[in-house]
Amino acid sequence: AKEYAARFYTLVHQQDFEQASNLFDSNISPEEGLKLIRSAKEMRGAIIDAVTDLIGTKVTTVNGNLDHVEYSIELNCIYEQGKTRETLVVEGGSFENLKIAGYHLELK
Repeated sequence: AKEYAARFYTLVHQQDFEQASNLFDSNISPEEGLKLIRSAKEMRGAIIDAVTDLIGTKVTTVNGNLDHVEYSIELNCIYEQGKTRETLVVEGGSFENLKIAGYHLELK
């Protein structure tokens, strides 16, 4: 989960917003993901750093087989024009096919 979040924020830092928006799952279209990412930049400027603060993990198995993985990752982010508290919900059917299913941004 930390690696996935690091990949996402590396792309945001590089301002490769289109690639970053492709990390969202089908519940959030790439177009909608692009709007979310760009709105953070419009409100706060370019991102400087993102520090992981808290990770919650939920793994569901059915009959001993992995069925669903969900991570909630909370980050303290520093932008040119202020700080935010951001939460990513990353989930998938296995550890190999994770996608961002939720994104929450709180201005500080």
